[in-house]
Amino acid sequence: MMSISIAAAMVMLASATSAPASAQTGLRFVPITPCRIADTRNPDGPFGGPYIAGNTSRSFALRATACSVAPDAQAYSLNVTVVPMTGLGYLTLWPTGEPQPTVSTLNSPDGRVRANAAIVPAGDNGAISVFATNGTHVVLDVNGYFVSDTNPSALAFYPVTPCRVADTRDAMGPLGGPHLTGSSSRDFAVLSSACNLPPEARAYSMNFTAVPRGGLGYLTVSPAGEDRPLVSTLNAPTGVVTANAAIVPAGENGAISAFASNDCDLVIDVNGYFAPPSAGGLSLYNLTPCRLVDTRNGSGMPVTALLTAKIAGNCGVPPSALGYVLNATVVPQSPLGYLTLWPQGQAQPLASTLNSPDGQVTSNMALLPAGTSQSVSAYATDGTHLILDTFGYFAPNVAGFSIYFNPSSIVWGQQATGSVTLASPAPSGGAAVTLTASTSSGHSFFYSLPNSVVVPAGATSATFPVNTSEIYTTEQLKVNAAYNGTSASATLTLEVPRVISLTLNPATVSAGQTTTATVTLNGPAPNSVQVLVRLGGYTKFASISTSSVTIPAGQSTGQFTVTTGMLPQPVNVSVIAVAAQGATPEVSTDLTINLTTRGRKWVLNNVIFNDGGTASGYFTYDAATGTYLDINITTTPGSDTNKTPFGIRRTDTMGW
Repeated sequence: MMSISIAAAMVMLASATSAPASAQTGLRFVPITPCRIADTRNPDGPFGGPYIAGNTSRSFALRATACSVAPDAQAYSLNVTVVPMTGLGYLTLWPTGEPQPTVSTLNSPDGRVRANAAIVPAGDNGAISVFATNGTHVVLDVNGYFVSDTNPSALAFYPVTPCRVADTRDAMGPLGGPHLTGSSSRDFAVLSSACNLPPEARAYSMNFTAVPRGGLGYLTVSPAGEDRPLVSTLNAPTGVVTANAAIVPAGENGAISAFASNDCDLVIDVNGYFAPPSAGGLSLYNLTPCRLVDTRNGSGMPVTALLTAKIAGNCGVPPSALGYVLNATVVPQSPLGYLTLWPQGQAQPLASTLNSPDGQVTSNMALLPAGTSQSVSAYATDGTHLILDTFGYFAPNVAGFSIYFNPSSIVWGQQATGSVTLASPAPSGGAAVTLTASTSSGHSFFYSLPNSVVVPAGATSATFPVNTSEIYTTEQLKVNAAYNGTSASATLTLEVPRVISLTLNPATVSAGQTTTATVTLNGPAPNSVQVLVRLGGYTKFASISTSSVTIPAGQSTGQFTVTTGMLPQPVNVSVIAVAAQGATPEVSTDLTINLTTRGRKWVLNNVIFNDGGTASGYFTYDAATGTYLDINITTTPGSDTNKTPFGIRRTDTMGW
């Protein structure tokens, strides 16, 4: 076997470097029993005639049919069959309302009936458009559709390396001979194959190759245990070996059923399955159809054996893609036994993608896992040009990928805990999330964190530590998490110690009483922190026990006392605290001091006695003991000797 590796750069079109628009959210699959959605051979109507004339297009509103397609369908899994009037250069499917892409879905240059599978995004009003270079009838069958991956009943995709499920050319057995007899059906127990498909699989991504024993009108594949639907999977009217892909819902016990109109052998390969979301499940992301590879262009050359093509980074396919939606077209130089596509870096599987034993231009869809360097390998038994178009990719649902810190602010010296959360469970082997960081000051000496954190297989989240050391002003530490080409970020605020609250117990006292003040820092002190305290306002009526409070390392609170004295009226005294180091704000609170019977002060204003004498000043009287605590009174003698001096003629005495 000759092996020639052709660099991807040799086979890329210039347009392949563009980045077509993709779906903003992932999609998951809803299988339905295969159903005929349109047939232009029928009488004229929205889903019937007329046929598509050469160099014209026609739209089909697929949601408005009897095939149980949901109104929120955003892409369709279709089988398109052409019945050309004469030779058909090519036919293209794309979302209605978008510009027609420079890609093809299938070709029939010799005018034979041909079929090809396609996943087509929904366009305006859920419609798709069909263009034909030459007059042809078109038959559209649907086997499922894609909706938002927030739909809990929709299925995720699990790609597998192409694997042979059954080959009726082999010895007699459940997955071997005999061949399919014309006008009869046969079931295949897919889960019994050596491809290790799980019982949870609800639909399979398969490739069917018919090896007719004469002309084959059509082959129909459907879920086992259900009535055979009026659809076809492939046609081989000339009797040549013919392949076509199909997504087939799983039937009874996971089996599928194949019906052949004429005798033929059947080869079944699988490249993935759809099942309820779990670890490793992928969502579909639509792309505007785009050409990845065309060996006919530039310095390209035919594939004579092995070709390697890089997919990610072209046509809008991101590095996070773990599976690709491809349409492969061969332009053989002579009869082509078969072409096989598989993930680069893996052994070439015993499977085929398409065949062209008569040397005709032939196409087929392939859903492939991503290989080494996000590339795929192609092997051809005979010289052929190869064209690869893409319509989308499969990737983990990253819409819910996030990172956060709780709490989001700490004092330096503490260890912070960050958390990363995936939108879906991590695959086998875990999900390695890369971590990087930057700071508002540009300095990095005061923190450390791991380079990555691994979310265990089957889990959706994991935590990581961030260690911090001394800073002199507030810093913003931005941590970026990256996984499968998608990133998220969160900010951790590192602070210097500062007072965040000052409380008094009690906050209201009577004159002469004492209260306890408590200062609280924004976190445990990384080392001993000095807090300066003082009074403001009516400071002559109160005093504090200290001018500073030392909070030991590891603690976040400290206390001091405020003692009140006698006063003439109720007052508020401000109590103020601030950390001694760093440009931190002051925190204050008010202490309310009320009057009290014990220690009430009486002030004498304009007291005139009967003899004309006067008195002024104050005295403090303790009602509890009947004693004077303080007296400061000045008197003047009166001049009227006829009056007793102890009678008060007038007074403005006030009790405070």
